[in-house]
Amino acid sequence: MKKALGCIRAAVCVCLALASAAGAFAQGAHGQAPKGEQKPIVFDEFPSSLGVSFITPETIGLSWKRWYGKTALELSAGGFWNPSNDSGSRYRYSVMGAVSRRLYADDFANWFSGGLYLVALAGHSGEEGVEWDMDTSSYTRLGYQPAIYAGAGLGIETVLFRHFSQELQFVYVGKFLSDPGIGFALNVAVRYRY
Repeated sequence: MKKALGCIRAAVCVCLALASAAGAFAQGAHGQAPKGEQKPIVFDEFPSSLGVSFITPETIGLSWKRWYGKTALELSAGGFWNPSNDSGSRYRYSVMGAVSRRLYADDFANWFSGGLYLVALAGHSGEEGVEWDMDTSSYTRLGYQPAIYAGAGLGIETVLFRHFSQELQFVYVGKFLSDPGIGFALNVAVRYRY
């Protein structure tokens, strides 16, 4: 019994020491601003970012985002063209715009920041559609298939070393025109903040 209590006390002491060290590290990492002034968080200090994003499940493209206070605008565009595919020449493109509203953001350490935001998006994509035909064991060309997207959800952004941004957006997206439907999507972006 005494041995078990000793182990519990030691575990509690170690946990308290680690929590104290983490708290001291996070407090000291903000840097010292002049008295009466608060150092701006990374989202206000570097409001623009440029990089790549997964726009739709099959398209990777260039992405730009700019924060104006607690509201951000985002534009992404990408596509591919493959002239020597098994089914012949194929292409796909996607263009997306989004508006975000920040709910929370903070610098947890000098090298690590994070934020939570709401996001609403709209976009357009088009592709040369194909379908596998089981009877002939070949692809059947379906022609140009446009789509319009609209959705909303929640986004999380982490920033490493005040410049390297990673974003995850969990959104419900409706697809209209070709093959309409509603589904869950995960948008991923990696950008450099400046």
